[in-house]
Amino acid sequence: MITVSYRKILSAFAFFAALSLLTAGPLSSAQAEDWDMAKVTCEDITSEEDAIFMVFWLDGYLSAESGDTSMSEAWIEQLVNELDTKCEQYPSARLLDIARNL
Repeated sequence: MITVSYRKILSAFAFFAALSLLTAGPLSSAQAEDWDMAKVTCEDITSEEDAIFMVFWLDGYLSAESGDTSMSEAWIEQLVNELDTKCEQYPSARLLDIARNL
């Protein structure tokens, strides 16, 4: 398992650079299988590309749920920090559960 630091992602990629990575495709480790996004855990994320994809997928999903379609760097930073903290403490935690509790 590769340990992914969500905070490292924030420092490694500028906000808009991270957006451009979404065009590279969905979860790299999921290419051979379908993923149930409600069940993806911290342990399932094995690369920075997967982590970036999940951050923006979660943002979109939560936007659809709440009806708030605004996107800000501050919100992405808050989401990334929460994922980083909780994944470090609870590797088997579901990413969607972490994000919904913000």
